[in-house]
Amino acid sequence: MWKRFLAMAVALLLVSTAEAYARRAALVIGNSSYQNAARLPNTANDSEQMARLLTAAGFEVQHYRDLALADFQRAVRDFAARTQDVDYAVVFFAGHGLEIGGTNYLIPVDARLASDFDVPDEAVSLDRVLAAIEPARQMRMVILDACRNNPFLPNMRRTSATRSVERGLGRIEPAASNTLVAFAAKSGSVAEDGAGPNSPYTAALLKHIALPGLDLRIAMGRVRDEVLAATGNRQEPYISGSLGGTTVTLADSVASDVSTSTPGAAPDPDGAARRDFELASRIGSADGLKTYISRYPTGFYTKLARAQLARLDDATSPAAVEPEKAREVIPTRIAGRTFSISATEIRDLTPDSLGSSRVVRRYITLQIDQAGGLKTRNRSTLPDGREILTVNNQGRVNQRGRRGGWFVKDGRLVGEFATEGLRWSGKIEPTATGCTAEISYQPPPGQK
Repeated sequence: MWKRFLAMAVALLLVSTAEAYARRAALVIGNSSYQNAARLPNTANDSEQMARLLTAAGFEVQHYRDLALADFQRAVRDFAARTQDVDYAVVFFAGHGLEIGGTNYLIPVDARLASDFDVPDEAVSLDRVLAAIEPARQMRMVILDACRNNPFLPNMRRTSATRSVERGLGRIEPAASNTLVAFAAKSGSVAEDGAGPNSPYTAALLKHIALPGLDLRIAMGRVRDEVLAATGNRQEPYISGSLGGTTVTLADSVASDVSTSTPGAAPDPDGAARRDFELASRIGSADGLKTYISRYPTGFYTKLARAQLARLDDATSPAAVEPEKAREVIPTRIAGRTFSISATEIRDLTPDSLGSSRVVRRYITLQIDQAGGLKTRNRSTLPDGREILTVNNQGRVNQRGRRGGWFVKDGRLVGEFATEGLRWSGKIEPTATGCTAEISYQPPPGQK
């Protein structure tokens, strides 16, 4: 599974990112909080991590969350202007999508869709998105994790018996050459949300599509195989369109073998290895590092890659989380209550993470029912209120998940977590009218 970004102080970005950004652009949209349909639990996480992945691969990323129709249209229009001077253009959309009358539509969060006749007016057609990326000179790709059941169907009035409104997105053939449209599920079927923080499709994308040196077509084949395995063959992704005969990799603008030495200086014999290591370390996944090690089995940067991989393994091993102590009965002052915590985090960032905000405001909400059921919401915003991450989970108090959980200890709530090198714990002391809280962090080396 995709590992969140781990900055390394020793990894210096020596390739000109301005040059890479001038050639590659991506539009990432995650629609979760639908106003007139059920909320999608994973799309916020899916889009956030996809934006990070594409940024690490050298793309200039425009990332949006929960777009209403006017904002959705504006985002596509602005991106169309951006693709006039790029070589690669990629669009990723996670949310609701449907096909009506042979046309695929991506659904904004404010859509009502009272009838099938309203869809062209209240949604954004896939044809418009494809037109937006057409100016890109070398490769165009649209990735759609959007083939879910039509949530508007129970109340949607039918104006034509020949229009299908129940199916997922339909198969298309892109008109422009060197264009791919990647669907989470084959024509007429639906995609699953999954039980984890990402949908099965996005989880597989994050794992494979930006591995250094891996051709995009092979990567998408691995995505297909992984999704089939994860869903018990219920969901099969597919791709429309074609590329030429050369290798196409989403990461090659950063990992390509381009000399960065000064004029007249001797070529750097380790230049390619260094640049591939920089990309693998910025992506921060175990699979990326393993791919690097298989390509470069020896050398200085291989030793660094092995050290980083060992740290990732330590952070996610069972030993990284303190063994669960004896469970306690949930006291009445905790059961049936909701606790909310807000805090401002000030981070000391390493050079690789200078694109991140130094000041982040975090909001944590825990809702506990009388039976011990637990719903959590972890939301992060920039100081101006713009949301950068929201994670929602549910489970039970005193039940340990893969990364930790919330427990009752001595009448208090205690959270114990380990996530990709960052360990943190929280203590909540209930009071008659609210609570007091304490959160402690143990960040990766080089960060505070």
